[in-house]
Amino acid sequence: MEEIGGLAYDDAVRAAAMAYVGELSSRSGGVVSRAELSAFYFQGYELPLVDRNRGIRNPAALPATLSIMTTKNSPYDDEPGPDGLLRYALRAGDPGSGDNRKLRRAFDLAGP
Repeated sequence: MEEIGGLAYDDAVRAAAMAYVGELSSRSGGVVSRAELSAFYFQGYELPLVDRNRGIRNPAALPATLSIMTTKNSPYDDEPGPDGLLRYALRAGDPGSGDNRKLRRAFDLAGP
């Protein structure tokens, strides 16, 4: 497998994460708790699928955002688009730095 931080590693993490969430969802009728999302492990290492304090999860070992969450009272302009999919607003400031860079990379890779 490719080194940590590479695209093959990213693909493997995402495939394992989707299988994990799919299994949880199928056992519970579609409900997955934040605690369960936080209890994901990959290759023996803890890798929470959600961030503890933020709506965006950008693990250092991945080249792109892993997950996003929002709330009704978000300070950002997050809203569903006409297709029902969430439109997650970029962080204020430089669109090419930090969270925004990884979020755009996730969009470009079009992975799960």
